[in-house]
Amino acid sequence: MVDITNQYIDKTGPWNLSKTDEGKERLKTVMYNSAESLRVLGVLLFPFMPKSCESLMLQLGIEKSIEEQGMRSLENLGVYLSAGTKTQKAKQLFPRIEDKQAAKILAKFGKSKERQER
Repeated sequence: MVDITNQYIDKTGPWNLSKTDEGKERLKTVMYNSAESLRVLGVLLFPFMPKSCESLMLQLGIEKSIEEQGMRSLENLGVYLSAGTKTQKAKQLFPRIEDKQAAKILAKFGKSKERQER
């Protein structure tokens, strides 16, 4: 689902849509669909990354916790994130790992068998 959402964002190019009146209307739909995709991902990933997913929900402007929403919320797209929802300023959920850090991690833990075969 992450890949599909990334492809959607790349294909629709929201960074270009705000440049024309016609694009501005389309931008609303693209942003809503992207935000709803993030909400769904947050619900699905919650059992593995609860704090990050709750932070994501707050940034999306959703005050109801994921536990309150529950998996059943996935059946009701558009209920928890309505048009016009005010989002919070985005905060980086997962900091970028720089090459030096990656090298240290790989040195400490080794490469996976799959990576070694590449």
